[in-house]
Amino acid sequence: MTLPPPVAEPGSGRRFCPCFRVRMSSDPLPVAGRHLHPEHAAEQRQRPAADQQGAEGPPAAAAGHAGLPGAGRAHGGAAGSPQHHPRHGDQGQGIHLRVHGADPQNLRLPDRVLQEAHGGTMPAYFRFLTILAFHVFLQEKVDLAIIEVGIGGAYDCTNVVRRPWVCGITSLGIDHTQILGDTIEKIAWQKAGIFKPGVPAFTVRQPQEAMTVLRDRAREIQCPLRVCPDLDRYQTESGALQLGLAGQHQRSNASLALQLCHTWLQRRCGPDLSPALPDPDTSCVLQADSFRPGATMVKGLAEARWAGRNQTLRRGALTYFLDGAHTHRSMQACVQWFQEAAAQSQSGASGAVVRVLLFNATGRRDAAAMLKLLLACRFDLAVFCPNITETVASGNADQQNFNVAVETMLTCCLDNERSWRLLSDGGDEYPAPLLIRDGPAPLAERKADSLVFPCILSALCWIAQGRDPVLTDPAQTAPPVTPSMAAKAALLQDAAHVQVLVTGSLHLVGGVLKHLDPEDG
Repeated sequence: MTLPPPVAEPGSGRRFCPCFRVRMSSDPLPVAGRHLHPEHAAEQRQRPAADQQGAEGPPAAAAGHAGLPGAGRAHGGAAGSPQHHPRHGDQGQGIHLRVHGADPQNLRLPDRVLQEAHGGTMPAYFRFLTILAFHVFLQEKVDLAIIEVGIGGAYDCTNVVRRPWVCGITSLGIDHTQILGDTIEKIAWQKAGIFKPGVPAFTVRQPQEAMTVLRDRAREIQCPLRVCPDLDRYQTESGALQLGLAGQHQRSNASLALQLCHTWLQRRCGPDLSPALPDPDTSCVLQADSFRPGATMVKGLAEARWAGRNQTLRRGALTYFLDGAHTHRSMQACVQWFQEAAAQSQSGASGAVVRVLLFNATGRRDAAAMLKLLLACRFDLAVFCPNITETVASGNADQQNFNVAVETMLTCCLDNERSWRLLSDGGDEYPAPLLIRDGPAPLAERKADSLVFPCILSALCWIAQGRDPVLTDPAQTAPPVTPSMAAKAALLQDAAHVQVLVTGSLHLVGGVLKHLDPEDG
């Protein structure tokens, strides 16, 4: 990886990188078996990064965390994964890369960087994006880089910053079991791999089994670990803290963001006091102290936004609720948020209100378990589609998954629809339709309360029934539906208001935003 030439620190013979002030030596910095640069070492005088990860909420915590320095004077950058946004992520893996006030020219990775960083060969997609992220941060000379791991932590390719300012772990859940393990203890061990000796780390309340593993790993690594206090413990002059991100679960993310930012400011701008190491004789993790957030922190939390996470879009008679929940725990939080938000939205509506679920799940996730949680929302219609934005190729490679065959994605949708029927009424009296049909018509039209469509656009257009002006744009060309399918839309046509929850997959949410919010997507 090409870095600025090292310079000598005045009055000493030591050399530093002018971007990150990284001390040089002959030790290499490995990235997934390769090296960023043969001269950059582990020891850093002013460490540029805050590392954070977890199963539920890392993007939200990163958004709040990035918003805090961004509201002040720091020139910050954030890299997170996976990312649902169509511009920055694909269907399989993705990364969200943001640098406040970045020069667009620095968002391109020259061929020479790959030549030096990866032996001239093209690394795997996420590794490539990780190299790109570090390249952009170096070129932009950021004051703070917020790095979110891809999967796990211990063996993730982002886990190359050996002396970050601070580390954080959000709420843990069961996900990526084929890689991280099938128990919360195994997953916690992987997550704790970002801990570094002597570097302060913070986490939120965890299941006891997970907290025990985090505590033991912190002792083993000699990392001072603390549990974030409840958000109500932070005192402000204006009363309770206001969050820009909806959902009760965002309160723990906000507390973590405050602790990460506060620690970075203390260690970077104040005396770099060594934090207390964990006591080997205690069985619990110590509680972090609360503090009085400054105006910049209060503003950062209030203005934090994260598209596709507890997001509400209102379009006349339609209200879209978008949340990329894709694990059991995150779906529990999604259900709680949707029930509260939908009830509030419905309170001012006159006439019949229809609730629609738009769902998809990818990988080896337990879709049936998530659908069972969603039954509590009392949907009138359930719509399923793959993470294909439209049946006609749009030329946007970021919204295409080249790793999974279309037939496999459609089979998954049919399985999800069948699970929904079994959960809803305990019946499975309808034979499964043929998977492939001529033309782009919906694949399943068996019951009015559950339908399967071949792409996101066809599902959205059917749900909207011409009532969303964005979806009636001539540029939005949806495939036709069969007459029998159109006849089943009477419930939507007669409704005074339609509430649509889009969930189950970050990539489904990203595809929906591409159509509903084309200016941003």
